[in-house]
Amino acid sequence: MFPLQRLPFPGSALPLHVFEPRYVELTESCLDGDSMFGVALIMRGSEVGADPTQVRSDVGVGVRILRARPVEGQRWILETECLDRLRVRRWLDDDPYPRALTESWPDSPAPAEDTSGPAEVVTETYRRIAALLGAAGTGGTPELRFDRLSDDSARAAYQLCSAAPVGELDRLRLLEAPGTVERLHLLAELLGGVEDTLRLLADTGEGPSRD
Repeated sequence: MFPLQRLPFPGSALPLHVFEPRYVELTESCLDGDSMFGVALIMRGSEVGADPTQVRSDVGVGVRILRARPVEGQRWILETECLDRLRVRRWLDDDPYPRALTESWPDSPAPAEDTSGPAEVVTETYRRIAALLGAAGTGGTPELRFDRLSDDSARAAYQLCSAAPVGELDRLRLLEAPGTVERLHLLAELLGGVEDTLRLLADTGEGPSRD
């Protein structure tokens, strides 16, 4: 397992610069095997070093190494792809890197509700957020091209989640959603809160920070 302070979603790319000795060993173990590892969210504690106060999520994603390039100083540059979500059944002792017993966690069977309705709400909210950010001089919503959304509704929902300007705990909530429809409804709710905040800042003349 490779805990991170940024939670990726299935279908996304995850570039990694690996330099800690224990994660260098994890990388080499994966390359000697099936090139697979898991990523979970660090909910509390440091990403670097064996932090005894670190708290990790019990939900994450499976990751496959696509390309690995060794660099000077016993480091690796990894190109990876995030696959399906997983659930941690039990965390094991770090030996030397984090380990866990995990299981695949597919979405629940989709309800009869069509995903096109909530997906349209999400995309329209994204456009309004982008317009508000553009008016404030901070640019549009990053990392989202509507013309590049997957034809698969589940993958498209994850793409929309990946670009959401929300905090990590909200990203975790999105990953934990039972299925695509529920995930899109939650995303629409979260984006609605972002839009409300941006409009409030615009009305008060403060505007979002450029940082």
